Amino acid sequence: MEKIQELPIYGFLEQRLGPSGLIWTAVFVALIAYLAATQDHLINGIEVVGLDGWSLTWIKPKIKFLTHGKEIVWNGFAQCKEGIFQCITTQGPEIFIPMRYANELKSMKDLSLAGFTEREFFPRYPGFEGTAASVDSTIVQDVVRIKLTQSLNLVTKDLCEETDLAVTETFGESRDWKTTVFAQTCPIMVARLSTRVFLGPEFARNEKWLKIATDYTVSLIVCSRLMKLIPAPLRPILHWVLPPNYYLRKQASTARKMIDAERIKRKAEREKAAAAGKKPGKIIDSLAWMEELHATRGGKFDFAGGQLGMTFAAIHTTSDMLVKCLYNMCERPEYFGLLREEMVACLKKYGWKKTTLFEMKLLDSFMKETQRLTPASFTAMNRVATADVTLSDGTVLPKNSPIKVMMDRHFSPTIYPSPDVFDGHRFFNLRLQPGQENAWQFVTTSEEHIGFGHGQHACPGRFFASNEIKIALIYLLLKYEWRFPEGRRPKNLELGLELVGDQSMPLEYKRRNEEVDLFSLIE
Repeated sequence: MEKIQELPIYGFLEQRLGPSGLIWTAVFVALIAYLAATQDHLINGIEVVGLDGWSLTWIKPKIKFLTHGKEIVWNGFAQCKEGIFQCITTQGPEIFIPMRYANELKSMKDLSLAGFTEREFFPRYPGFEGTAASVDSTIVQDVVRIKLTQSLNLVTKDLCEETDLAVTETFGESRDWKTTVFAQTCPIMVARLSTRVFLGPEFARNEKWLKIATDYTVSLIVCSRLMKLIPAPLRPILHWVLPPNYYLRKQASTARKMIDAERIKRKAEREKAAAAGKKPGKIIDSLAWMEELHATRGGKFDFAGGQLGMTFAAIHTTSDMLVKCLYNMCERPEYFGLLREEMVACLKKYGWKKTTLFEMKLLDSFMKETQRLTPASFTAMNRVATADVTLSDGTVLPKNSPIKVMMDRHFSPTIYPSPDVFDGHRFFNLRLQPGQENAWQFVTTSEEHIGFGHGQHACPGRFFASNEIKIALIYLLLKYEWRFPEGRRPKNLELGLELVGDQSMPLEYKRRNEEVDLFSLIE
């Protein structure tokens, strides 16, 4: 057998590249071969769409999906005659399933939400602790699903107080038209409102914490997107040298120090009260609820990670919905009067209560229609199969395959007449039908609307988010006039399957005389 040095190609390459160049070429070829061998393979038995020929690695189709993801998915939906298919996303091959399967999928025990989080948000890497806490424990989910949801009446007053302060400090009292980039000021405002409930008033007005909360939210999204584009074998190395990941780790570290210090402070206060023979004051916030659940369950739990995870979820989803709602109102200014009329009538009749927000049915409908047409993502119910799953039509979802449910029915004319037209009264009118009073609420999930997912793992924080969004919109609409400069509507930004409200569009606003004294209604 010939030695490699005796082969003609070796001499040819050595002559042109030199010994060191030859070594680096060999390393490069070996690396490409390794990446090709270790990347996720196409999923057996599922039709493939969106691939333009053969690809050694998925880097090119991943980038294509980042820029044309929505187009690829909807073309696949049509190509497969509204059936199931797979395509290469920023994470590699994933299965896309139509909404008609939502009821069938919603409670399947072999479809894992934690598995999806592992793929999507990299909880095993430093800095991503905000997602790890939800994978490693159910404490965060139970704090939101049980403690927070059951305490909505108790926290309504706190939300109103903080909104009153935050909105006034952010937008002021000027009666002249002023300009703000609302998409940039909104996350800070939402961070403050959420923090009031999660950590109390002191943290809600702590500029250092609010900056950590908003910066971490942005960094987590950026780092997750970046990590998806990197071949899996290289992630354990490259994540250490990527600048966004460095800042993510730094933000998580600062947050941990602040949360640890707060826990030590609270413990000292409890011990001081006990030494004096007094009962410590009851704290109603998510950190206290986490400690309460952890005390009964034991085991390891990352309190800082839990707080970062709740904060990320609140800021990311709530600020996106607020931005899109206000953009839709500015585009259709006739709704300002209609919504203000409803808000004033309900506030005068009921005051500030959870039931007050329930009675604002046009506002609820406007929010749900905004979510239908411009969701945060065009898929929901994202899972990973932990075993082979056989659907009712015989389709097999192989073990370890990631799945996403498309929002195709959100745009179906048989369910929603004129589905491409925004109709703020759409769900208000549907709720007028006999027996449909509760079926079309903003927080209700169904096989026809999966903006919050559906079934066992539907977003547990949607009830709190709904109240927070409504309270914020009440203050923004009753205290201020809003409009687009020159009536221009900004375009939404599409990244993969994500749909983000324009982040640079200025809005004009000025103070108005509210029809009801919002602050005096706070009991």
